[in-house]
Amino acid sequence: MDITFKSTNMESLNREYQQLAALIQEQFLDQIKEAQQKNDSALVERLSRQLQDNIEKLSTTFQSKHKALYSEILIYQKDLCSLNLDRVVYEGDRDYLLGFEQDPDLGLALRQKEDVIISLQPNKKRLEVSVRLTSESSPDIYKIGEKCRDILGFKRDIELYVYEDEKMRAFSYLLKDNNVHIFLSSGLLEKLNHAELTNVIGHELGHALFSHHNYPTEYLMEIGIDYLSSFQRMKLYSWRRSAEISADRIGLLCCQNLKAAFSSFQKLYPDAIRASRSFNIRDISPLIGDNTSNEEYWYYTHPLIPIRIKALDLYEKSQVYRQLSGQKGGSLSRDDMEKDIKQMLSLMDPPLLADESEFPDLIQKYTFLAGYILLRTSHRREDFKLQSLKSLTSEEVFTSTLKAFGDKDKEIIEAELRSLSSTMNIILSPVQKRNLLLELLPICSVEDEIDRKVIKMLYDLSYMLQIDSEFIDRVLADEAKI
Repeated sequence: MDITFKSTNMESLNREYQQLAALIQEQFLDQIKEAQQKNDSALVERLSRQLQDNIEKLSTTFQSKHKALYSEILIYQKDLCSLNLDRVVYEGDRDYLLGFEQDPDLGLALRQKEDVIISLQPNKKRLEVSVRLTSESSPDIYKIGEKCRDILGFKRDIELYVYEDEKMRAFSYLLKDNNVHIFLSSGLLEKLNHAELTNVIGHELGHALFSHHNYPTEYLMEIGIDYLSSFQRMKLYSWRRSAEISADRIGLLCCQNLKAAFSSFQKLYPDAIRASRSFNIRDISPLIGDNTSNEEYWYYTHPLIPIRIKALDLYEKSQVYRQLSGQKGGSLSRDDMEKDIKQMLSLMDPPLLADESEFPDLIQKYTFLAGYILLRTSHRREDFKLQSLKSLTSEEVFTSTLKAFGDKDKEIIEAELRSLSSTMNIILSPVQKRNLLLELLPICSVEDEIDRKVIKMLYDLSYMLQIDSEFIDRVLADEAKI
């Protein structure tokens, strides 16, 4: 099969990848069904090897094309400011964005973001209830925006607005022309002093500079409900927390007053722990507990205040901050600083985020066991059907899993499937889980029919994978029409 990518940008590349993957799968299912009807085990084995070759070729070609395109892409727009953003950004923030660019499923959800892009701009109602702060109406606050512009070398327009709200709030919009609108509540202006406001306005500019608005998490969660797995959602939230660390650094560069940055945290989050430069990682860990038992933190959009305070304290002590702010010294290398911050932020992450390397083997193991139990249920374990499972797994996973479970009772296999399902429900999206079951259909059919026990097992598997039973109803109805 000819596998080539003609795309000239990341968006079309991700779309082309999805189309080619679907085509490979569709062709294989058609061919494998015909081979099984003929009881041609040699053809089944040949088709299985061909599928593996096509999948490997697709992956290799995609990565090669992606690398070529990515070399032409700048993560951060160099025309927004003269500041070297690569020297400021928190490495965890940057690394997540690099990973997102290579994720076809996230790319699929992002393409649909355009349908709601109007919601990501300041709407007419928002502007109607807000008052623009100009050099004439609010000279002191206007000067803060100008100060931030000068320090960052910001090359676009910054418009500041105030709206009536006693709560202290601030948020920003990056417009299509790359100008920035920053909205400040009246409560914020009343309670924060000049230096604290500088920190907050700088923080909001940081979100614009680091392209954080390109990944509107709430919209992606809603739009990508079928395309994003729970694991991908956890990664988006973890990135959001990392993004706040980068924005905090821009805030500090603008105000250049660590005490003011800390006091703004205290006023914005009055229930948070009192800012203290004596915090260290050992102090923070007991405060938030063991991350394996605090799942609520996995879905926080902001790091806990003690973590933000300590991360900013480390940044202020770093050599890179001292250089960027025109100061001398700095007791902390960038590598040491980023290592400590990463360790703190990991306390809010699910353990699964630490290592994704085992995911492919776990998915293949689940696929093999699901196919194998369907064969066991139908009492049909002909070599050609068993060998067809090789097309869905690697040789190593096929051999090791068959050796471990080949002679086990069905109850033991079902128990293992239930255990693996909990992981599948985290790392696979709804679409991926449905496709997994579709791949197993040719294995469990016997002379174009699926017996009742196998049908029940399909429903059991769909239940384990949290797939609506209506999906199996439709699949079986389609099978009956063929």
